[in-house]
Amino acid sequence: MHKDGTKTVFDDLTEAIQFAAASHDPAKLFTMGQVLQRYQAEVTPTKSKRNQANEITTIGRLAAVFGDMPPSAITPPQIYTYLDKRKDTPISANNDVAVLSHAFTHAIKWGAALHNPCLKVQRFKKKPRQRYVDDAEFWAVHALASEQVQLVMELAYLTGLRRGDVLALSRDDVTEEGITVTPSKTKDSSGMALLIEWSDELRDVVKRCQQLEPRVRSALICNSHGNHFTASGFSSVWQRLMAKAVKSGIERYQFKDIRAKSASDDTLEKASERLGHTNKDITQRHYMRKGKKVRPLK
Repeated sequence: MHKDGTKTVFDDLTEAIQFAAASHDPAKLFTMGQVLQRYQAEVTPTKSKRNQANEITTIGRLAAVFGDMPPSAITPPQIYTYLDKRKDTPISANNDVAVLSHAFTHAIKWGAALHNPCLKVQRFKKKPRQRYVDDAEFWAVHALASEQVQLVMELAYLTGLRRGDVLALSRDDVTEEGITVTPSKTKDSSGMALLIEWSDELRDVVKRCQQLEPRVRSALICNSHGNHFTASGFSSVWQRLMAKAVKSGIERYQFKDIRAKSASDDTLEKASERLGHTNKDITQRHYMRKGKKVRPLK
């Protein structure tokens, strides 16, 4: 709402955020609320649509607690108090502090803060997920899925790519050497691109993807309209599939567990390389979910 009482309505979230950026005075950053407002106006729009919505919700929670405080007045003990009050949702609480920390990084650049108090705060430890999807479970769910979802599952397993990266693949990413992709997690950091070389199985899956209707489209795997699946759209499809699987006696699993299966069914070295990790410890800790094989004494 504007000062004169009128309203501007937007159909697109990014457009609304950019409008806020244009009407925001970056020179007046006296409170953390103003820092968060500028962060939402300038930094949040650089994120994916899904992350934009999540981050705006997070900023609302942070502003309600820290909004009236000068950035310099926010201390590690106060952030620990915030974490303690949200201990029932540790993952969400950790994400909140991550956003606050990123906002402080920009506040320093904007001249609104001299240090980042979040750097001295230890967040909740997250226990690595251990769910391993065996072959029988994978193919049982696969049999219940639509052709499009079957192809997404197979590509995720063969390539080790995250769901979002699989859904974002286009026909232009398919080359004579293999599939080229820059994982979303590294796009804004190392920018490391991967060339996933051809195997007979991967060629077959990609060929089936290309045969989906409509034939004229840019998305490698498309919905019924020939477009890329949205994150929310595919999530809805996956949840319905899981509900059907549970009724069939299959234990529920998350789509991201397929990436872990891709790693667990290979050697640590090859899995780490395929998943695009620069540190094998990350692969070992978060993705290798099969028990270690040992020999009996006799």
